[in-house]
Amino acid sequence: MPDPHAALTDTDRAEILALTSRYAHALDRHTWGKLELVFAPDATMEFAGLPPETGPAAIAATCARALEPLDASQHLVGSVLLETAGDSVTVSSYFHAQHVRTVDGRAALFTVAGTYDDLVERRPEGWRISFRRQSVSWQAGDPRILA
Repeated sequence: MPDPHAALTDTDRAEILALTSRYAHALDRHTWGKLELVFAPDATMEFAGLPPETGPAAIAATCARALEPLDASQHLVGSVLLETAGDSVTVSSYFHAQHVRTVDGRAALFTVAGTYDDLVERRPEGWRISFRRQSVSWQAGDPRILA
């Protein structure tokens, strides 16, 4: 295993950046088991407005409760910043999530935007998020979609 104190390689950076995309794809495709490729077994996620969850299965269950009733969703993640912090990496990224659901016989839209702040660690299974905090910056549309 490479020295975690060494500078990140291009491969490390690519693998770390891929975590944010894997998360978004798993949410929109409802492939909840793929969150094990994103989060460490002991990872904690602090969802905005909800109690924290620990472990990929619990994180997936919270996501599934919110997203499975929808007709569609699309999570876009970008403006990713990586900073090394000793033997881990902090990652901050913006998200923009569109949610669509039929409400009162019409397609309704609810958009949530904000920031993911992550602590990412090199584990035996590869780079994984060990902590994620979701912060909401703004919301627009019909909030009944996520009710």
